[in-house]
Amino acid sequence: MATRLPLALLLIGALFAASAAEARAVSFNVDSYREFEDDTPFAHSPLPGLGLGYLILEDFEDGLLNAPGVTASRGSVVGPGIFTDSIDADDGSVDGLGQAGHSYSVQGENVDFFFDADVLGALPTHVAIAWTDVGNRPANGEAVSVFAFNASDAIVESIVGITVGEGLNTGQTGEDHLFGFERPEGIARIRIKSDTGSTDWEVDHLQFGGPGAGPAVPEPTSLALVGLGAAALASRRRRGAAVRR
Repeated sequence: MATRLPLALLLIGALFAASAAEARAVSFNVDSYREFEDDTPFAHSPLPGLGLGYLILEDFEDGLLNAPGVTASRGSVVGPGIFTDSIDADDGSVDGLGQAGHSYSVQGENVDFFFDADVLGALPTHVAIAWTDVGNRPANGEAVSVFAFNASDAIVESIVGITVGEGLNTGQTGEDHLFGFERPEGIARIRIKSDTGSTDWEVDHLQFGGPGAGPAVPEPTSLALVGLGAAALASRRRRGAAVRR
């Protein structure tokens, strides 16, 4: 039986297709983000369907931030627990809870993720990250802003003041929100920040890619190199950082 995708996701896909053709800058956000790949009716990332030369997903499920070509300004990976809010599908099922997966605890009002053009071959043109939880449980939601910087360290795209969260911090996933950018000239870093000053919150599913071959690295235990397209969607992905070609 065919599954109809939500109209918002179809519009996002159309927007990205137009952007690739016309080399325009784009920002996007996906509410109730539940998984990376488009194989169920749940909200997913638009990036795997864009036909990029390479696409890296860092889901932290091996307990590390070890995707090639990326570093963070602060924070650390947290494992399964009552307060952990991993992306829903990371524990093997979409059931409304993320307590059994891993996420990245920011431990500050903001975190920057830096991309290394030397390792990646060039700066990524597509970058996205998911906000998953805040510890102080604001009853009216958490205001979050995300910024993309170019190689000159100037802000070139921003998504400002998006309200996320539902006042709970025990692994509920319905509020998880994916933010992303496309910049043809490349993105040197992104910053995601709490506009309310929270220093106890989590992110997950850092994903980035672009044209070309991407990083030339051997395959460690947590790294899988697989092809894009139908074969890639059918293949099994090891947990941690996955590079798609």
